[in-house]
Amino acid sequence: MELKDVQAAGIHYVELAWRNEEFDLTNPGNLQRCSAIVDQVNELGLEVWSIHLPYGPEWDVSNTDVESREAAVARHSQLLRHASKWNIHTAVLHPSWEPISSAERKERLYSCKQGLSKLAEVAAELDIRLAVECLPRTCLGNTSAEILQLLEADERLVVCCDVNHLLQEAPENFIRQVGSRIHTVHMSDHDGVDERHFYPGEGRISWNHVIAALAEIGYQGPFLFEVRPVDAYRLSACWKQLLQAFKDEQSSRHEHERCIAVTDQQAKQIIILDPEAENWADSANVWTWAPEGDKGFETLLSAWGLPTDAKLRWNSVSGSHSMIVSDSAGLAAIVAYPQGDKQWGLNVGGNPHSVELLPDGNLAVAASHGNWVRVYLSSLGADAVDYAEFPLAGAHGVQWDPQHELLWAVGDDDLVALEIAGTSEKPIIREARRTTLPTSSGHDLQPVYGNPDRLWVSTGRHVYQYIKSKNEFDETYADHEFISRANVKSVGNMPSGLVVTTVPDQLVRAETGCSFNDWCTDTVDLSPAKRKAVLPGSAIYKARVWCAGYN
Repeated sequence: MELKDVQAAGIHYVELAWRNEEFDLTNPGNLQRCSAIVDQVNELGLEVWSIHLPYGPEWDVSNTDVESREAAVARHSQLLRHASKWNIHTAVLHPSWEPISSAERKERLYSCKQGLSKLAEVAAELDIRLAVECLPRTCLGNTSAEILQLLEADERLVVCCDVNHLLQEAPENFIRQVGSRIHTVHMSDHDGVDERHFYPGEGRISWNHVIAALAEIGYQGPFLFEVRPVDAYRLSACWKQLLQAFKDEQSSRHEHERCIAVTDQQAKQIIILDPEAENWADSANVWTWAPEGDKGFETLLSAWGLPTDAKLRWNSVSGSHSMIVSDSAGLAAIVAYPQGDKQWGLNVGGNPHSVELLPDGNLAVAASHGNWVRVYLSSLGADAVDYAEFPLAGAHGVQWDPQHELLWAVGDDDLVALEIAGTSEKPIIREARRTTLPTSSGHDLQPVYGNPDRLWVSTGRHVYQYIKSKNEFDETYADHEFISRANVKSVGNMPSGLVVTTVPDQLVRAETGCSFNDWCTDTVDLSPAKRKAVLPGSAIYKARVWCAGYN
């Protein structure tokens, strides 16, 4: 590939880089070659956005031998001076070489910060932003927490987010944690095992989530690919496809977010309704669903009849929206939305009350009679039956937390945060936190949209907002007087702030409400409007904000 192809493909920025073993500072031919490349880039109207400093044992600024570390700093400093002459204002640096054992990690981190401090000073004098790159495996900077620790060396340091290197946490989580310190990026895909530098879409990364996170933090730099093999026209096409997929997902998401889904146990359906309709009895239905034999559910129809949960989620396996559902008769399923076809489904038993689709495509299920939370390996295929299990008495609700990469679950007496470790093929569920509920009979668990630090939690007596950072329950949130009541079966809020709740009619309006059973209602309460939306003849167990986002 030649630089004229880069220009013709509509690419505007490039990074000057080389293999570490090929660059010899004592060879003036190498510097002349770099100068010629920079001149050609400028002549074509392109821009050298960044220089990628060499890496390897001789360039390792985390070396615990002071003399070796200072020699590495000197080499990097010399290249930074050349970059300044070439009018390059961003330099990407690998904070270490590898392998690094756990026994030496603390010392290597300390040494690296010493080296980074000196290089940050040199870079600042040259008007260059020094970007510390996140790295894979045992290298330093393999998590957001460790990158932030390295940045403590100097406030002028920034970050190069290489999503292909992020094997221990989701790239979107890294991006949100590091935030505005991300100054540049390297974009390619991995296989979930190791870095691969695949073209985006060929591996396991959820690219819509990555782009959304970059937009959230206000990233202003270029979308720099670091893929193999390099083909300028293929890169340009890949970027256009990624951007269009993101726009389509965002457009679709905004269309859905104004709706409410209800689990109607009388009609045995999931019904999506327009909350702005004046009368739900008159054409308020946006969409309805129940399992059908010709949609792949022919062997599962007996596991449906009392639907207990329905959520809209982005499915990383299908690359599209899916609805996830549960039913007291035993069904847990992933359904193509809006097509209605089965993507995964199983009679899991145990009276499942809540479901959550994890970022890797596996489905978490909470069963109140089974007293468990399971993660089913739905990412492996439509009929996968294997699962990992965590015991939780009276398990009623599950909710994924992308910021902390935890699965929250509520049971009879406890709210627990679960770490999903291992792999998609062999997940391991570990308890990360357990908090006793203020009152017993935990029931619903939903995000407080607009505040990722909070969760809605309903119990047999009240509705609370749980504050994750403080590990405490708030009873005095806005409009709590109307929202917090006994036996609230479902609670959630739209991004606009509208709060949606359901309470059994036999408890609050036995004379006029739903008589199908003693845990359903024909009315959805809307706050702060204090409006009651009625679906005549229905038996609504839960009402869900039809929003694909986790929070």
